[in-house]
Amino acid sequence: HWVPRLWPEQSAWLTRQHGFFDHGDGEWFMARRDGEVVGTIGVGVDHRENDLLGRRWGVFGFVEFIEDEEVFTALIDRVRGWLRVRGLTHMAGPQSFGASDYPGFLVGRHDLPPAIYEGHSPPYYLEFAERAGWKKLVDSLAYRASRTLVEGKPGELPPKVLHVADRVARNRGNGSFVLANGRGAAVEQTSSLARAPYIAVAELTG
Repeated sequence: HWVPRLWPEQSAWLTRQHGFFDHGDGEWFMARRDGEVVGTIGVGVDHRENDLLGRRWGVFGFVEFIEDEEVFTALIDRVRGWLRVRGLTHMAGPQSFGASDYPGFLVGRHDLPPAIYEGHSPPYYLEFAERAGWKKLVDSLAYRASRTLVEGKPGELPPKVLHVADRVARNRGNGSFVLANGRGAAVEQTSSLARAPYIAVAELTG
């Protein structure tokens, strides 16, 4: 059950167009064996968050690797070295790179498909991490709701959920929006679009 990110979102990270890079730095690495990619990983530092919390932490994420402990160790050693030469004292992850952006390794229910923005990984990821002596920082729960089970009414969601969704869809604010990639967008208040009952804002590339 592996589902890749949407490419426009992934591209915003890899090309450093995401808002994270207004206050952070990051890099990505690939592990190769006989010319074949066998693992990937990203490493980052959020300077704004470190300044706010008075710490020198880095994060790693965007991590994928074959079932080979040597590959896992090489990837982690690479990002650990990247952080060390920059004077950082701790490494947390996986998170890519936001605190709620694909956090953690999955510890159960591998039979279910992944939930959006939640950590989802095969069992050996956690096994390798535990053997390496990693310590748990926090528990993160992936939430799932089956529409056929909600209030016993197939295909219906609770009124409270629909009410919140309606408020979000109708909310105009001052016409400014923050996209999923961290960049901004705006709709002129004089535009007919701004007077539409609902509005969805996204950035299309390609």
